[in-house]
Amino acid sequence: MNPRIGLACVLVTALGACCETTELVMPRAAALDAVASDSAADSSAFVGLSLEENVSGSIDDLAIEEGLRVARVEKGSPAEAAGLKRGDLVTKVDGVALVALDQWQAILDAAKPGVVLPMAVDRAGAISEVRVAVLSQGGAELPQPTRFAERDHARVVLESIAERHGDGAGARVVELLPGSPFVDAGIQVGDVIRAIDGAPVRAASELVRALRAAEPGRTVQLLRERPAAPSVPGVRSELGIEPDVVDVELLTRPRVLTGLGLPIVFHYDRDLTADTTEFALVDLWLIAVYDYRRQGEARRHRILRWIRWQTGEGNLSEETP
Repeated sequence: MNPRIGLACVLVTALGACCETTELVMPRAAALDAVASDSAADSSAFVGLSLEENVSGSIDDLAIEEGLRVARVEKGSPAEAAGLKRGDLVTKVDGVALVALDQWQAILDAAKPGVVLPMAVDRAGAISEVRVAVLSQGGAELPQPTRFAERDHARVVLESIAERHGDGAGARVVELLPGSPFVDAGIQVGDVIRAIDGAPVRAASELVRALRAAEPGRTVQLLRERPAAPSVPGVRSELGIEPDVVDVELLTRPRVLTGLGLPIVFHYDRDLTADTTEFALVDLWLIAVYDYRRQGEARRHRILRWIRWQTGEGNLSEETP
């Protein structure tokens, strides 16, 4: 065998063994990405009831089950008058099954003072039907958000809706972020998503969780309902157009090079989570011809371990005339 060909094969094999790629995954907080809602800020409905999502299961298999748990009942409120107590599980409101906090907030946003909301309440397995009157709220507490953004797979902002007397739960599209695959699928702002892959959508947060749980690049089927007339800001359109099924191909995560090296000659490593990059040329452990490290905006350069310089970003300063 030609010595040059043999050396080339060894180098290719070594590079293949030392090269590593990974998917670009940005760190994300556990909470959903809530977006401020103008309609929620104007809500004046008050029942004196604070609810929380019914989380159950082990740490390995955390799940949100049907219904919202009563966290607090205000003294002298309609909820207290109806007999609701802390720990009760509210499973339905006006015939609509509850699954998420933003869904409950959407129901309050749609309710007007004087309306009576029928509720199904589960107390230790015993289910009761109670009727809670809606009053005008005089306080100025910040309401729970009804809008949520999915910025990775679908790049869309959704709003929970709740229509009384019927199966009116769903998620309305309120904004399509740049690059959203919803645009290519023909989904427009104002469209209402009723189901994803055959499973009903009862809240915006529920649809966002389903989109994030889907594999990148996968095609999902959305049951879309379009308003009979164009949506007008601040005015809710009647939904009268027959729903149709739309295929949406979710975005994929790009693959980036995170590791490359040839023993002693050089190595390159990148940590996406910690946002760091390292590069060394002729690394003999105790000494390296050139060593580079980046952490965020800070840069460090070293030559032969003795010569080094670092750069970073300082604070903005304002000069006075």
